[in-house]
Amino acid sequence: ISAQENRTDDVVAMCKQLSDMLRYTVNSSFQTVRLEDEIKCTSNYLSLQSKNYEDFLFYDIRVQNETKAIAIPRLSIQPFVENAIQHGFKDKKPPYKVLIVTEMKGSRWSISIIDNGNGIEKNKIDQIYKRLEERFPDIELAKEDKNNPAAAGMGGMGIINSVLRMKMVYGCSFSFSIGVNNEGGTTVCLEGDCNDGLLNSN
Repeated sequence: ISAQENRTDDVVAMCKQLSDMLRYTVNSSFQTVRLEDEIKCTSNYLSLQSKNYEDFLFYDIRVQNETKAIAIPRLSIQPFVENAIQHGFKDKKPPYKVLIVTEMKGSRWSISIIDNGNGIEKNKIDQIYKRLEERFPDIELAKEDKNNPAAAGMGGMGIINSVLRMKMVYGCSFSFSIGVNNEGGTTVCLEGDCNDGLLNSN
């Protein structure tokens, strides 16, 4: 559409973003990457989606400087964002909002993905926790949220795989939680301790 409407700058920007995303996806030389690089890929994805949704999708990414160098598995954040857009916003009236926040407190880091999407049935949330507990019985989960609904799309294997990959990197210090936020969507929180993780992705 942008090309048909002669919006050359938009076409060039989107091609560059897509190119960067594809290059990042196929470059699997390292198991882990810097959070800064993962955020850049996710930002490209959100930018492309915002073009698709035109004036209906808004996103904000707030990265604390101290978190930029932490090591996380490649493509471990994007599945949460994809689920919010593909499922959480389904049959929901705009505006659609996605917020990503990273913080560091001492040696402990956190990544929060927040949206204003729809809710999901309790049984799907239970299925997620059950699958995670079956794979890693010692994983720290926010069990107080298990009986509450959360945003749609959380049942996908991409979500579960992302959590398990984080667990493999950070071990017992890693925790995962999901819960309903004030806007009726979901807040996903990933936390870990730098002392237990792979600090160097190169």
